[in-house]
Amino acid sequence: MFTPKFKEVYCGRAEVRMVYKITNVGIVAGSYITDGKLLRGNVCKVIRNNSEIGSYNLESLKIKKDDVKEVGTGFECGIKLEGFSELQVGDIIEAYNLEKIVF
Repeated sequence: MFTPKFKEVYCGRAEVRMVYKITNVGIVAGSYITDGKLLRGNVCKVIRNNSEIGSYNLESLKIKKDDVKEVGTGFECGIKLEGFSELQVGDIIEAYNLEKIVF
């Protein structure tokens, strides 16, 4: 009957170090995980110059050419965000999960 409410649970943060344009795939961010871990299926905020640009679903997460489910602190990976192609070097990608609040 009621609309469910969700809260954001922080997972991790990545810094975009390179931006690649790959044919038939789109824009992929070569990133370094600075804190926590990123999981495939997370919702990600893109932060540029200390202002939030938007929230997007994490579509793909790769280490080299292998698809992975999660990447932890200190690793480099390729990140593709669903429906966002304006990534720039220096952007911060902050990942979080949405948890339903039970009354």
